[in-house]
Amino acid sequence: MSDSHALKRPGRVAFDAGVIKKFWEEKIELHTRQLQSEAIRTHRSALDRRGWNCKTTPTSTGPATTT
Repeated sequence: MSDSHALKRPGRVAFDAGVIKKFWEEKIELHTRQLQSEAIRTHRSALDRRGWNCKTTPTSTGPATTT
């Protein structure tokens, strides 16, 4: 790109890298919290406790047990 193009849109060229870093860190933290809450929700669900989820191992005489 030429210098004249950079001068037409100075806000795009001189953007603070710290703002971008903070934005993505917040996005990652939010995504991590959402994954954790989903894991807690599925762990507490009735289907998970009864052995319908693949992560649990059913016993021969009763409902699934989790460790």
